[in-house]
Formats: sequence, structure tokens, C-alpha cells
Amino acid sequence: DWLKTNLAKFSRMLQGQGDLVAASQLVLSELAPLVHAQQGVLYTQSVQDGEPILKLVASYASGSEEQLPRVVRPGEGLVGQCALEKKRILLEDLRQDYLRIGSAIGSAAPLNVVILPVLFEGDVKAVMELASIRRFNATRLLFLDQLAESIGIVLNTIGANMRTRDLLAQSQSLTRELQKQQQELKQTNERLGYQAGNLQKSESLLKMQQEELRHANDELQHKAELLSDQMRQVEYKNREIELAKAALEEKAEQLALSSRYKSEFLANMSHELRTPLNSLLILAKLLADNPDATLTPKQIDYAQTIYAAGADLLSLISDILDLAKIESGTVTLDFGPLRLTDLKDYVERTFRPTALEQKLDFSVSIDPGLPVTIETDEKRLQQVLKNLLSNAFKFTARGSVQLRIAPAESGWSPGRAQLATASEVIAFIVSDTGVGIPANKQKVIFEAFQQADGTTSRRFGGTGLGLSISRELTALLGGEIAVNSVPGAGSTFVLYLPLPKEPVVSPPPAAAIAADEIASALPEALPDTATDTLSDAVPTVEPPPAAAEVAGAVAPASDDRDDIEPGDRVVLIVEDDAAFAGTVLDIAHERGFKAVIAPDGGAGLALAQALRPDTITLNLKLPDVDGWTVLERLKRTAHTRHIPVTVVSLADHTHDSVHLAAVAMVSREEAREALQEALLRTRDLTGRDATALLVADGDEARRADVEWYLRREGVRVDSAALGAEALQAVRSAAYDCVLLGPELGDMGPIELLKRLVESEAVAEMPFVIYGTEGLGGPEQEELRRLAEVLLLKRGPTRKAMLDEITLFLKHTLGTHRAAGHERAAPPEIQQGLANRKVLIVDDDVRNVFALTGALEQCGMTVLNAESGKEGVEILKSEPDVELVLMDIMMPELDGYDTIRIIRGYQQFRTLPIIALTAKAMKGDREKCLEAGASDYIAKPVNVEQLTSLLRVWLNQ
Repeated sequence: DWLKTNLAKFSRMLQGQGDLVAASQLVLSELAPLVHAQQGVLYTQSVQDGEPILKLVASYASGSEEQLPRVVRPGEGLVGQCALEKKRILLEDLRQDYLRIGSAIGSAAPLNVVILPVLFEGDVKAVMELASIRRFNATRLLFLDQLAESIGIVLNTIGANMRTRDLLAQSQSLTRELQKQQQELKQTNERLGYQAGNLQKSESLLKMQQEELRHANDELQHKAELLSDQMRQVEYKNREIELAKAALEEKAEQLALSSRYKSEFLANMSHELRTPLNSLLILAKLLADNPDATLTPKQIDYAQTIYAAGADLLSLISDILDLAKIESGTVTLDFGPLRLTDLKDYVERTFRPTALEQKLDFSVSIDPGLPVTIETDEKRLQQVLKNLLSNAFKFTARGSVQLRIAPAESGWSPGRAQLATASEVIAFIVSDTGVGIPANKQKVIFEAFQQADGTTSRRFGGTGLGLSISRELTALLGGEIAVNSVPGAGSTFVLYLPLPKEPVVSPPPAAAIAADEIASALPEALPDTATDTLSDAVPTVEPPPAAAEVAGAVAPASDDRDDIEPGDRVVLIVEDDAAFAGTVLDIAHERGFKAVIAPDGGAGLALAQALRPDTITLNLKLPDVDGWTVLERLKRTAHTRHIPVTVVSLADHTHDSVHLAAVAMVSREEAREALQEALLRTRDLTGRDATALLVADGDEARRADVEWYLRREGVRVDSAALGAEALQAVRSAAYDCVLLGPELGDMGPIELLKRLVESEAVAEMPFVIYGTEGLGGPEQEELRRLAEVLLLKRGPTRKAMLDEITLFLKHTLGTHRAAGHERAAPPEIQQGLANRKVLIVDDDVRNVFALTGALEQCGMTVLNAESGKEGVEILKSEPDVELVLMDIMMPELDGYDTIRIIRGYQQFRTLPIIALTAKAMKGDREKCLEAGASDYIAKPVNVEQLTSLLRVWLNQ
């Protein structure tokens, strides 16, 4: 009964099965538990490449499919053998390692494995293998044999049905294709019938056209005669057009030539303008300096006014010259990496004082999604932003001015290919709440010498060149300036710049610092605005006021301003928090300092000028002015730039404080210990009498020049040409400061600094490194990190380095104030020029007079010649002339030819010759050096820059 019942059960269960895989899995799932089998697999037979194969289609508790063979060929293994013999195979007494039947908690070896062929009419349809931990009895084996026959029938039926379905699908597909072809054939027949009708119509139409052609031929003969006449007329007109075209091309060439002549004229006219201006500025500066103390304060004011007016005129000439250079194509761009935070610092330092003076809200923000560094021409970008922001402040009486730097995806003109194809575009958005610009003037303002209000009664002055120059420079940078403005509501100027897809490679660092680098590092010929011209440069003739007399500096009851004696060490505390100021005052008293408290930035600047303290503590958050602005003004003013400043802040601004030459950066939480240490170091350093410095530089000439400068200050100087020598010197001797040049014989300055840090030999020793302008981004970042570990200052050029050393010698190492609490002035650059003989060759007597007066004040002996020929004759008769200042533009024999003649004499081959020119056009410097000049300086001549250059060449 069991046998029949279960056979009937499987027959019912398999009825209607149409899927081979599902039926096979169903058989195993029901059969295995029924016959007490714990594992099972089922392979069905199919054909591959004309040969029969067995494919695995179902399994029961047989582990992962990767362990089972997917395909078995007849004769391969017991499964293949069973298919080949078409007989049942029963395995008994199996070894323990033959097969393991397992569950989650254990496993065992089977006692029996049976392999059954599934046949239909003698053909193998499938092979089924079952494994059991029990023995298969005769009843179950008989059941399996009979069931295999039933399964064979089912599998055959399923296979036949699948083949039938496939054939039906093929038949339906063929039927659809046939119907489609019949439809196409029907459409083709219809088209053919339509075309046949059209042919008949065409034939009738052709007959009519033939008739018309006969009439047309008659007309054509008549028209041919007319056409011949017209061709003769066209040839005549063509000749007239060619003549007109030639005339237009000639006019276009004349227009281009006229434009170029205009630009060249403007550039050359700068010589004629700068030459008298050079004399005016030099003489006005000499009068304002009042070296003989013969002028009254009112007369000094007159001289300062003359100097300021000349500065304004020079600014106008420079703007015209800039525009001329751009139009004549002589401007070259210098792309390099620019940190956006550095650009933000530049804008803050430049315009924060203006915002405070005009009582305007001013903010600069950088979108966090922008890269840290961009590739552009830093100088030109600063020039454009300065023009835009200057206009914003100029035309805004109340409200705010903002600069936002953010990425941009649109907004520029469609024709800007560089912006449209750039991988990223950055926008500099300058917004103000000023007077605004009418819509009909928003294009005019970008033209040269044009303003929104061009009438004679206009409220705002200016030449109208700033936006024109900005537009042209922006075009050179590949960008565009857009404007959006509403009269009375303000204006928004947007500078769009494309960021290059590939980074621009920075130029390699220079192997040596040449004299032109020293000159370029000195102050420009004139400041950017007349308001800054002589505020710091001209020394006052009156003594500084007492601390209690400084305007706006109200004395707190507890500070020492009324109790300061000559020789006292003084700290100026710029702090609006009275409690914290009292804490710093107590620290100062503990360290032997007297202290004066300034409650705001304005009072702090005034007290710094009056007291010349030994050190300053500065809070960044002040009620009237930003602390960074105070620090920048302290470092820009001659009398205060050498005073050490300790910055106190809630946030970490180490990079910014190092950039602005603060000696320390402390947080409020750690202020007491940090300020105690800073004041103790200042007290110890200012108590020393002797100074010892180490100069480490691989360039012998440069090292000797620095040593000369330092020994002139009474400093003991040791030198090292190799990094190893410098390491040994620092470890074996105590130096007050170490100067590092841009290169050493065996290692770079950064490597030397790292080794000093690792050796722990530096303690509190300050370092000054110069010649860093050629370093790339990673090296500059490494220097910033070292500045957080060492007392490290950076002077990009030799001049900047000497400024830092002057600061160190005069204020860190103990040059005390004289009677009346006066500080010794910084060393004048004119030292080393006394009793040196120089020849000025210039045909303009005004220039000769001005330069002679300036150089004679330095103690120099000055000869002059009004022509190149006379200059050569004077050199022959005065062989002890040590240097020649040579004007380039002279009648008959110009400066180039004069220099070549001088160099032709053996005794003058190495004579220093400095070329003077007012053209300042591209290639002038190269022409001068090619002619044999030693160096080059442009008019109007800045006296400090000239004397610095003279000292360099006279002491080589």
C-alpha cells in the first residue's frame, strides 16, 4: 500500500508541471524525506555541440553549488556511468571521508548512495543521486525504480511541451513576419500603381513642355543678347568694387597704424612727463626732509603738498601708460599660485582703514567650496580688485561695501570661449550701496576717460581710466567684468575668471639674488594714493608727546604712564577688556616692565608712536578698529615697525600673525603663562650688550655683503657656506640670531631648519630666512609649519631680510632709548656712500640738479655731464669715478651708445653703470643690460631705492 500510495501521490503532484527546473526541484524536495535521504542531486540530459551532456538542474541539501559539477558527460564518474549503462548503481559501506552529510550542529557519513537513471522508452532523460545515513531497503529501492519511470514520463512530457512552445513561438514569429511582408508588398503595389499614373501624367506634361521649350528657345536667343550686354556692365562694376576694397584695406591699415602710433605716442610721452616730474618729486622730498632744519613747519607742509600733488600726477601718468601698454600688446602676464586667504588679507589691509574712516560696513568672504589656491597673475588680479573696490568706496557715502569670492556657473557673455570651456569659473563680486549707475551709462564707464557723470559740475572726480584698465586686464586673464546697478540703490560688479585645467608650473627658484631683485623689493617709487605719501616717510621735527597727552588715550587709574623714567622697560597693552588688561599689567610688573594700557586701536597707535615701547600686546577684537589693521599699521610705520608684538586672540591665527610679522600668537586661555614667557624673553634679550650672529649662505658675494652690513652695526658675525658648518656652529656657540640664505653648498635652508629642530639645539634662537620668493607651494607651506616651531621670520628678498635684522638689532637685542625716552632711528641706507664719487650723465639740467642735491646729502662727490660724449671725456679725465648714472634718452649720442663706448675702454669694463629711463616700456631693461649697463632704474627716481642700489654696487 505504501508503494502504491506514494507512486499515486507523485503522479498527481507532477501532473500539469511545465517547467523542467521547478519539476526537478519538486521531485527532490518531496522524494528525499520520503525515502529517508539527506542529500540529493538531479541532472537532466541535453545536447551540446552535437554530444549528449548531463546538466545539474536541482539539488537537495548538497552544500554550495560551487562544490557540485555543473556538467557531467556520459561515462564521467558514477553519474556519467549510470547514464551510460542505464542501470541503477547502489553504493554501500562507504568510507567516512567519501561524503559528509551535515547540519548546523554536526555531520555524519552516509551508509548508502543510490544513483538512478530516469528513462523514457529506453532513452536517458535524467540521472538522480540520493545519499542516506540509513540503508535503502528493498521496498524503497523498488519504489525508486518505479518512480524513475514515472519521472521519465513527466520529464519527456515537459520536454515535448517546451519544444512545442518553442515551435509555436517560432511559428507565430514567422506568421507575423509573413503578414508584415504581405503588407509591404501591398504597399509596394499601390506605390507602383500610383507611379504608373504619374508616368502617364508626366508623359502628357513632357509633351507640353517640349512645346514650351520651343517657345523658350526663341526667348533665350533674345535674352542671350541682353546677357552679353549685362556681363560687360558687371565686369565694369567688379573693377569698381576691387578699387573700393583696396581703398578700404588701405584705410584699415592706416587705422591700425594710427592706433599703434597713439599707444606708442602715449608711452613715449611718459618720458617727457616723467623727466620734469622726477626733478619735482626729488626736490620736494629733500625739502620735506628738512635735513638742515631751516624750514618752518608750514614750509614743510608746503613741500609735502607739492610732493602729494606730484604723486597724484604720477598716478595719472601711470594709468595712461598702463592703458597704452595694454593696447599696444606689451603687457605680459606672470601666472603663479595664489592663496585666496592671502588675497583676502591684502584686501582687508588695503581697504579696512578706508571703511573705518568713511564709517562703512566692509566684509570679505570666501566660499568654502573654492580651492585653497588658484593659478592667476596675482599682481594684475589685485590691480583689478583694487580699482573695483576703490570705486565702490568712492561712490558710497553710507551703508556697506562687500567682496564675495565664490564659484560661478553662468552670468558672463555667451561669446567668452575661455569662460565657457573652463573646468571651473570663479567670481569676485563687489557690491556697494552707493549712488548707482544709470542703465544707459553701464557700458560707457568701461571706455577710457569716460565716467557716468562727465559734466563739468560732476560731484566725483577722477580720470575715468580705472575701469577701462580693469576691463582690458581682465580680458588678458581670460575673464570678463559684468555690472548690475540701480541708481540710488547701489552697484554690483562681478569679475569672472576661468581657472586653468592644468596647474601652471611655477618658475624655479633663482640661483642667486641679483641687484635687480634687491631693487624690486624696495618700496615703489610712490605709494598708491597721495594720502599715504609722506605720513610715515617724513620725520616730524617735534619731540613725541608724553603718554598722558596723546589724544584719545585716556589713562586707566592703574597703569604707569605718569611714572616712566628714561631706561625703563615699557609694555603697551592694547586691550578693551579692563579685567584682562589688569591681568597683563600684573604680569608686566612681575617681569620688571612698566605698562601703559590703551583701550582701543586708535589710542594704541598713538601711544606706540609716543612711547616707542619695548614690546606690545595686542587684542584682535577692539571696539573701533580690527586688530589686524592695527598690527599692519604698526609694521608699516617707520618708528614702530621694529617693536615686537604679541597677538592675543580666542582663535588660532598663527599663519596670519607670522605673515604680518608678529613675534608671538597666544590664546586667552593660555595667556598668563605665554605672556610671562614672552616678557621674560624680551627682558633677557634687551639686557644683552654684545650681539653675535651667524650668516649661512652658499653664495660668497651675497654672504660678504650681508656681513659688511652687520659689522657696520657693530655686530660680531660668523659665517658658514655649508649646512653642515652651520649645524656645527649652532651646536658649539651661542648666537643671538641666525640668517639663512636661499641656498647652501650641501643642503637647502628648509632641510637645515629641520635638522636644527630635530637636534633640539635651537632653544629660543631666532632665525631669519631670505630669498624665499622662488619657493613653490609645498616649500612655502613647510616654512609656515616651521614658523610655528621656531622663532622664524621670512624676508623674501635681501632688502626684506635686512629690515628684519634691523628690527632684531635695534629692539630685540638692546638698543635702549636715549634721554627723553627716544628710540634710535633705524640705520639709514645712505651709510657707506660718503666720499664716493659718482658721475651723472643727463641732458636735463633739472634732473641733474635734483639728483646732485640728493646724492650730496649722502656725502657723495657728484660730477655731471650734459651729453654722452662729454660723459666719456670726464671719465677719461677722472679715472677715480666709482659709478655712473646714465640717462638713456639724450640727443645725438643716446645712453645705449654711450654705455657701449665706455665699455670699449679696458679700464671701464667693470665700472658700475646704472641706466636711468622714463619710458619703462617692455624690453627697456633688457636693452640697457645688453648695451652693457650694470643695472636699471625707472624715473621718477625714488631716492631711497636709488641710494640702496648705489650702496649695493659700490660695495661689491
